[in-house]
Amino acid sequence: LLCLGSSQGDADTIPGFVTDVVERMGKIDVLVNNAYGGTAPDIDNATAEDFNQSYHVGVTTYFLLARDVMLHLRENQRPGSIINIASMYGVVASYPSAYEGLSANSPPSYHALKGGVVHLTRHLAAYWAEYNIRVNAIAPGPFPKPEVRDGVEGFIPRLEEKVPLGRMGRPEELKGAVVLLASDAGSYITGQNLLVDGGWTAW
Repeated sequence: LLCLGSSQGDADTIPGFVTDVVERMGKIDVLVNNAYGGTAPDIDNATAEDFNQSYHVGVTTYFLLARDVMLHLRENQRPGSIINIASMYGVVASYPSAYEGLSANSPPSYHALKGGVVHLTRHLAAYWAEYNIRVNAIAPGPFPKPEVRDGVEGFIPRLEEKVPLGRMGRPEELKGAVVLLASDAGSYITGQNLLVDGGWTAW
């Protein structure tokens, strides 16, 4: 296991980060882009800075890191898999009733950037397929953080009402999607957004 630190959203560190990984590990096969650096203002209080910060961390650095990994793979004529973590909220709107009167909210900047991740994924997949580099997204459904699950009374039951499977997702339930898209089991899958949402978007 190799752990390297990098400042989330610091675009200047990306080239050095990729170089460092290659020097230590010899190659890169898979990239999982998973970052979110936004604040969480509600729709009435969101600012331009909230949008700029969220988009920079959650879309711009996704692209820059993916491109550097692609350049490494292309130069070495190696296949690879790039997985961008999106969200069901990049596909559908949230239910206002699920958040009404609670401290939890659904930031508009989050919806905008995750929708951007989904379409960026398709765009990169179309351009990089010729190098045998697959690009896909995984869109988790409701996987609330412990502080949200335990700290916002009444929120989880509201969300569970919206899920056909009737419960929240467990972190380990994302593993299968990652393994599929990262491995040869998904070698004919590219440009897709795999929803892992308990059926939320099936309604």
